[in-house]
Amino acid sequence: VGPVLPRPSAVDARGQGSPPCRCSVGAPGSSATTIGATAANDAISQTSGGANGFRACEVQLPAPFQASLPLQFPNRSTSRKRIPSIVHFVFGFKGDSPPFSFVNFAAVASALAVLRPESVMVHCLHEPAGFFWELIRPHITVVQARDVPEVFGHSVSSYAHKADVVRLEALLQYGGIYMDTDVVTLRPFDDLLKGSVVMGREGKDTSKVAPGLCNAVILAEPNATFIRKWYQAYKTFNKRKWNHHSVVLPRKMAKDNPKLITEMNYTTFHWPLWDAKGLKLMLSSFDYKYEHNLAVHMWASTLMGRASKYKDFGLHWCFECRSTLLSMLRAYVPDPLISIVLVCDGASVEQVRETIESVKAQMLPAWELVVVGNTTGLCSVAARNASEERVRVVASGGSLSAGAARNLGVGAARGPWICALDVGETLDSKYFLSAVQALSKDPRLEVISGDMKLPDGSMVHAPDILVPHGGLVTRSPLPSATLFLRSVWEGVGGYTDMLPLGGENWDFWHKLQSVVSRYNRLPDPIAYQPHGAAADGQQNQELETLRQAMLCSRHLDLYPVAAVLSCHRRLMDMPPATEEGLSAYLQ
Repeated sequence: VGPVLPRPSAVDARGQGSPPCRCSVGAPGSSATTIGATAANDAISQTSGGANGFRACEVQLPAPFQASLPLQFPNRSTSRKRIPSIVHFVFGFKGDSPPFSFVNFAAVASALAVLRPESVMVHCLHEPAGFFWELIRPHITVVQARDVPEVFGHSVSSYAHKADVVRLEALLQYGGIYMDTDVVTLRPFDDLLKGSVVMGREGKDTSKVAPGLCNAVILAEPNATFIRKWYQAYKTFNKRKWNHHSVVLPRKMAKDNPKLITEMNYTTFHWPLWDAKGLKLMLSSFDYKYEHNLAVHMWASTLMGRASKYKDFGLHWCFECRSTLLSMLRAYVPDPLISIVLVCDGASVEQVRETIESVKAQMLPAWELVVVGNTTGLCSVAARNASEERVRVVASGGSLSAGAARNLGVGAARGPWICALDVGETLDSKYFLSAVQALSKDPRLEVISGDMKLPDGSMVHAPDILVPHGGLVTRSPLPSATLFLRSVWEGVGGYTDMLPLGGENWDFWHKLQSVVSRYNRLPDPIAYQPHGAAADGQQNQELETLRQAMLCSRHLDLYPVAAVLSCHRRLMDMPPATEEGLSAYLQ
């Protein structure tokens, strides 16, 4: 299956004393490397997860890949067989900018990692959106798919039926391996590439039920006779018969043309099934070991359906050892998912320590800490107080403005999500976990925030939606601990280094308001301000007036004319020294 790549210990990742997810990791048929445990390969134990609530488990798993960022996949295979080493996915027939979920990401990433194909083609009517798509897009080829309003004169209205037609057309033209974007690859398909067409049964053969051949996984040589006959059979297409042409018909054709296709056992691709028992095996049990699976179909439409008890499934489930499959999927959680950027110049050792401790206490362990500073002592504190594999120190090399220092840290970060934390502030331990839960519901989010609790118990409230304020603000519009996509930071040009202390945050959030379309405000506080910290609006009056005038000048679209004029009238009454500072800014 590939090299054995053990996960970092969860104790190291969180810096906590609670048990890690102890998974015995190794390729099928090979000796396993046990992480954090010394139990027998097939033994399973579940214990209390301590303060963070994670349970421990021990189970034999195939681990062909680790989604460390930046993503790096194995070298592509160059072997030549009857079925070409080309993987096809079809996506984006369900509306504009459809969300690309963690399951979709794991499906494409596992195909790249395990199958090592010459190419991966994602045939899209509408290109997906979201940070998972941004991570995987550089590694695949996007093919503009055609819409399918009709097939052989028969109306096609369902997005699923449109995708059924497109996958057959892709296999006729290119050949290769088609998979749905909820099929996770576990083992190579090499032994299957010698045939003409290969499909797997959708369930067990019984005296009462003859399962169909599921079209979620199809292997075919270019212009294969079976695929051509199947495509021609759409001349009898009836959209009221939901799975007739996708599942029932190919099984009937296979019985009539056994030499044109190889039928695989139900365990090869499509077991467990989509029913209650099957979903429980996938997400709530260690009873099924996937010993014969080359892939696993996760049945996302049923799994995430409104009536499903698993409808809240998301990547955060992979950090709890609920099942064999979830333990395997943890390898596909991008790591680090969140990069915390901490500028420590001018702070006390105690402030740095408190902030780092709050990072280490996060219930979601897929983070890294990027510490920026030129004070050797403070950087040493950071290195000593966080796991070495989770912390990196970036020397600023001299005196930098707050905005320039933040840009340096974000530029060095590897995670797709950024938390630019002010030193001395502490994070709520559930913050990152809550943010990932929100991401699971909407992978297209660009900014995630929440309230900050002040020492007196009051709150700095994050807005419910990001809209222009319509008036002069007296506080930063979002708490500094707000999460944002690195791509958004790049899109707005990062933080400015022209404004007085604190102004770089205000300016950055104002810039976000003009470009961000997907924002989520979490219901619980995300961070706490330390005792003795001064609120933004209570700094030196001259500095405050200068900062507000600069913000008005830089963001005229966010302030009414009356507010801009008020700022500049106040600025005219200020001493010459401050006016010189403004002149330097305007130049």
